[in-house]
Amino acid sequence: MQVLLFLLLAAGLLLICGAAIGFAPAVRSKNVKSLKPLHGLDKLAYSIANPIAKVIRLSPDTEQYLKEMLAECELSVTPQQYYAKAIVMGLMMLPLTPLIILAGLPYLWPATLLLAVLIYGKQVNQIKDKREEKKKAQQRAMPHFVRSVLAQVHTVQNDLVQIDLLKVMEDYLKVADAAFYQPVAKLISDMKVTGDMEFSLQAFEKRIMLPEITALVNALTGIHRGEDHLITLQFIAKDTDAKARELIKAELAKRPGKVNRLSLPLVGLGVFALFYCLIVYMFGTVTSL
Repeated sequence: MQVLLFLLLAAGLLLICGAAIGFAPAVRSKNVKSLKPLHGLDKLAYSIANPIAKVIRLSPDTEQYLKEMLAECELSVTPQQYYAKAIVMGLMMLPLTPLIILAGLPYLWPATLLLAVLIYGKQVNQIKDKREEKKKAQQRAMPHFVRSVLAQVHTVQNDLVQIDLLKVMEDYLKVADAAFYQPVAKLISDMKVTGDMEFSLQAFEKRIMLPEITALVNALTGIHRGEDHLITLQFIAKDTDAKARELIKAELAKRPGKVNRLSLPLVGLGVFALFYCLIVYMFGTVTSL
């Protein structure tokens, strides 16, 4: 029983540390049309959280801010459900407390409270983590996006650039990276519905909010007006390549230190449990004598 409880606590800390470290996600197909649906524990947590969400009250500014964040991360939940799920995920650790006491390990019960607080904090910050990861994924995918656009820009000596922006985006969507599939699909929809290429590009820029996208949108807007921006696109492509490489190097450079820091809770728990078991065994042996 004691071993089982220790393994449960260690597994909880391992999940938290692994999520905080942010291991690289598995390689996914470039043609991703939608996010994966909720699975397992998430479904259970949200089903329990729905009644709690009804009593959560947020200020109008906070609620609007969270709605925008959730929409940007493509999470189809309300701000109240988001906070309620964080509460439920934290409370799921509390049933371990009586089990630990009944198993004769009363000094370990604070660990369950610590895990509950850590899990709640991690769930509350999940949207920020998702947003940051989405931005990094888009920065990594920018070179492919820009070069796909650049490949379709044809120039003729002493002539203006002729390009169909809608066709360019439709062709890119066929080979789009996961990070840009949904934004580009929305851009194509706006172009078809409004017929206003410049307005659609400006809306696309506001949704992404990256300097590289701003430069690309400015170049595409000029191309739509009949200007030659081939050299500009070439400079943007080189710039995005360099920034993508710098981003990868920065992530690789900081990951070992981050892993070491976040592995300390697991090491501490293991040492504490080991000494606790030894002390209990020694006292049991002495009293039997």
